[in-house]
Amino acid sequence: MFKDKSNFAFQFLIIMAVLFAAFFVNGGKEISLVPVHHDDYTNLSYFISDIYEKSNYIRPISTFLIYSMSYLSNDGYLSLQYLTLCLYILFVIYFLARLIGAKINLFVTMMISMLISTLPNLVEYHFYTGLMTNLFSGLFGMMALLVWQKFKGTHYNGLVIILLSLSAFSKEDFILPFIVYVFFSYFFASKTENKDTKFKAHLKAGGTAVFILLISITYNSFMGSAFVSSDTDAYKVSLNIFDIMSGYQFYLMRDEHLLLMLFIYLISSILYSILSPNSKKSILHVLIISISILSLIGPYSLLSNHLTPYYSFMWFVWMSIASCLFVFKGCERLSGKIKYISPFVFIGLIIVYFHLKFYQPRQSIISWYENQQLITLNVLNTVKSFFILHPEAENVYIIDPPSLSPWSHSSGQYLERKLGLINQWTVLVDKSDPFYIIGEKKGNIKVLNIENLDYKEGQFIRFLDNGNGIMTKN
Repeated sequence: MFKDKSNFAFQFLIIMAVLFAAFFVNGGKEISLVPVHHDDYTNLSYFISDIYEKSNYIRPISTFLIYSMSYLSNDGYLSLQYLTLCLYILFVIYFLARLIGAKINLFVTMMISMLISTLPNLVEYHFYTGLMTNLFSGLFGMMALLVWQKFKGTHYNGLVIILLSLSAFSKEDFILPFIVYVFFSYFFASKTENKDTKFKAHLKAGGTAVFILLISITYNSFMGSAFVSSDTDAYKVSLNIFDIMSGYQFYLMRDEHLLLMLFIYLISSILYSILSPNSKKSILHVLIISISILSLIGPYSLLSNHLTPYYSFMWFVWMSIASCLFVFKGCERLSGKIKYISPFVFIGLIIVYFHLKFYQPRQSIISWYENQQLITLNVLNTVKSFFILHPEAENVYIIDPPSLSPWSHSSGQYLERKLGLINQWTVLVDKSDPFYIIGEKKGNIKVLNIENLDYKEGQFIRFLDNGNGIMTKN
């Protein structure tokens, strides 16, 4: 599939190096995986047996893979998540370059990686374990796209079906670009192919992909997945056209950076279409890429009460890569050395501008994660110190813990499996705290409204804003 495997490996290393360096360039101090979100506490402390004991079969592929990754050290988990992220980017580069016939080398890959490193929320895909479902689905989906693009349904169809199934049962959305590509690529497939054979190959692939998508949605809906059930409060599906348009507006135009990226994509695609010797084919390329981007946004635009910035990274990778490749491909028609120099100068100026102009937003997200990780470490150290002083404690009152903590939306699984603390926790918080449900009882954790509880005896840890705790005993 990749003619020059050594070149592929070098390009992969370049992406890894650039994205790794970008973290420190944008203000990061240390890359380490410390749980922040409630998903992190859960994902980092799974056992494979939980799949059977809890009957958790929603998105079974990504669920099983995440459960398996939980046995790794935190650094091992972080490394595997990072490798998946970089592979996804490289596969998108190869797919889009092959689609429009653009040449890629180490310098082109470096420029693309530098542009991607300016995109918002990149750091989320370094540290947020809950996004592994997106990454697994994207990785398997891109592999299916690459295989089918290479062989056009003549070989390895079984492998394509397996990869599409792995993608859809990791997360339901990334099969959509495959459907888009199979449909539109029919119109520019080789004219030397038998028309009837070509039609059957595309129809079979597209029909199979749609079938897998429908089966995965039906399956996860039956299993109670919040993302495909319209009656859940957190992820309520809305088919209202205005809600959907608001979703697209959020994911494409919510701030100046995204607006500029969208503008660059549109301008570069227009120039590519104009400068191409075959304008009809180039317009079809642009159409495939644009509809693929819109298709990736589509499922998230339906969740009008769950519009989250970090999802947009998955399709902004497409926009960034496509914009760069359009520029490089369009400049091929220029004469002399200018055709080699001009695209690097043009993209280089964009990278420099984006880096300087939007440094603060990127640095703020990185600082937020590092601050939350520090709070987590303070919380865990406080708990460890408490049990050194009070090893006999069975029921501990936790007063005003940070909203993102081992007790939020948790059964105490992380505390039990990672710290060996098999005891009861009574969490006392203000009823306005959005990360806790007053009266909730889950596993070893009970959450109560601090205003209505008269506690006189017991052992307490009262937390400060920085995660440090004051240990008391009444």
